[in-house]
Amino acid sequence: VERVKELHGFFSDLQACGVKLTVITKGNVGACRYLLEQEGLLKFFERVFGMLGLFYGESEFDQAHPEVSPHEGSPADELNDSKANLISRLMSAEGLKDAEAVLVEDDPAEISSVKGLCRSVFVSERKGMMTRELQELKAMAKSVATPPAVAGK
Repeated sequence: VERVKELHGFFSDLQACGVKLTVITKGNVGACRYLLEQEGLLKFFERVFGMLGLFYGESEFDQAHPEVSPHEGSPADELNDSKANLISRLMSAEGLKDAEAVLVEDDPAEISSVKGLCRSVFVSERKGMMTRELQELKAMAKSVATPPAVAGK
């Protein structure tokens, strides 16, 4: 509960500064949206990009619940390219410079893939953003005239 409150406050602060938040995950869009909504955090994210439908196969749960969830994404939400290429397209569409976008990521290869494209914050312990990452992102948001858009896990 405390963790969710901390993230709620953090995302609220970023949103108040004009920061646009997007999730780019290799997980399922529907599962990600559902979890964010259950914690009251989905409202902070403009978009969620990731895998759609049965990309990872069909579980017993899927078979027992064949109705499509309202959390599922559309083809426009599918991550069908690298995260770096998607970030490049999103930055171009928004007219963002490299200092105005940030990838928050726990995969070193993904961090490397955005060098020269945008800034990045490496989440080293794969436990989600902790105090260090939150402080780093707040500092980044304050360092540019136009607040950065944040994308990542």
